[in-house]
Amino acid sequence: MNRIVLAAICATAIGVAGQASAAQRHHSQPHKVVCHVEHHKVKVHGKWVIKQNKVCK
Repeated sequence: MNRIVLAAICATAIGVAGQASAAQRHHSQPHKVVCHVEHHKVKVHGKWVIKQNKVCK
């Protein structure tokens, strides 16, 4: 009975340690910058012009 409980505790500890190391590897990578272009219609001197804005996050 004690071996089963001990094995379960060890398995849980190993699983938690594995998840923690995986989380650290994920966060150590640099953030990938994602850019997209937004289009807006703007009236300039009585004419409609399409303005483009590049937005990066």
